Amino acid sequence: MHRIPEMILSKDLLGYILCFGQINPYSKPSYNDIVYVSITKTREAIMIDQDNIGFLKSKFDFISRLSKAEQEELFANTSQISYNKGQNIHSAENDCIGVLLVKSGELRAYILSEGGKEATLYRLYPGDVCILSASCLMHNITFDVFIDAEMDSEILLVSAGVFAKLQDSNIYVENFALSVMVDKFSDVM
Repeated sequence: MHRIPEMILSKDLLGYILCFGQINPYSKPSYNDIVYVSITKTREAIMIDQDNIGFLKSKFDFISRLSKAEQEELFANTSQISYNKGQNIHSAENDCIGVLLVKSGELRAYILSEGGKEATLYRLYPGDVCILSASCLMHNITFDVFIDAEMDSEILLVSAGVFAKLQDSNIYVENFALSVMVDKFSDVM
């Protein structure tokens, strides 16, 4: 058995996203390049319970279109995480943490100008979904997005690798992701 060298794509709040094989260092890797996500707790992540599964089902309308095995994989790879006011959730250094679903609190998504000024893209409130926190799922996103907690917040975080796998194999998941992106960008415009 030959061991393929692994390369760390990013270190996020929950662990490392690893890639096997070679990646062009001048381009963003696609979700097809991500084959393994290892979760190491650098932040308190709690596996979700039945209440959170119900909340997830109420906000992710595609769940009823998943097989039982896909649903179980989605739930098993979703964590509940708490953030304090002012805490950074997503930045250029951890550009593929996964899909965020806000349970409580408020998040702010923004970009930085070349001069270092912040420009708010949108705010996320309870029930809102953020796909930009899983930018590796989108091939044409060429800018860095930052997400901070504007107040103490609880989120459900869906693993980027699992969401990518579902999106790649299920048109309803892909449609959901595109719909969320269009809605958020139409708010910006």
